[in-house]
Amino acid sequence: MSLHKKILIVILVASAGAFLWMEQQQNNFTSGTDGQRASLPHPGHSAPDFILDQLSGEGPVHLREAARNHTGAVVYFWTSWCPFCSASMEAVEETHRVHGESIQLIGVNVTSQDSIQAAEDFLEEHSITFPNVMDQDGTVADMYYVPPVPAVFFVDSGGTIVYRKTGAVTTAELEQEISRLKEAD
Repeated sequence: MSLHKKILIVILVASAGAFLWMEQQQNNFTSGTDGQRASLPHPGHSAPDFILDQLSGEGPVHLREAARNHTGAVVYFWTSWCPFCSASMEAVEETHRVHGESIQLIGVNVTSQDSIQAAEDFLEEHSITFPNVMDQDGTVADMYYVPPVPAVFFVDSGGTIVYRKTGAVTTAELEQEISRLKEAD
């Protein structure tokens, strides 16, 4: 077997393992089987509030205020090096273009696992227009228990988490959960 084939097999196995682990993390939150669920942010609990500076330099974003001034907020944790984040970011941007007037979409770059320059380049390369903030020391990611990226939280206008997803997110999933946010408002 050639070296290229061996490398490809290793990459495929590692990707499958990462995908299965993210799926298990998601199942832990939706089924409550992880033993820590009661103390971690999950649906029905208040979203930990934050105020973080935007990568664009346009000033800080305050989650509680953003959710209150809209029908709710979608908080999307990502890094520039994450392959799942790239595909999901396109879905979040598309959703922003459709729902940006009623739902505040906020990208949270886990800058403690990334670099500001790489994050800025990523946003420019993907033509991202919704606010993206910097979690430079990882405090916000820790408050939300974001073990892997991407992770997305749907927060209603009262500041309560209504849905949480660990792993890649699709436009269809975003649309479904935003519909629920709008119905509940």
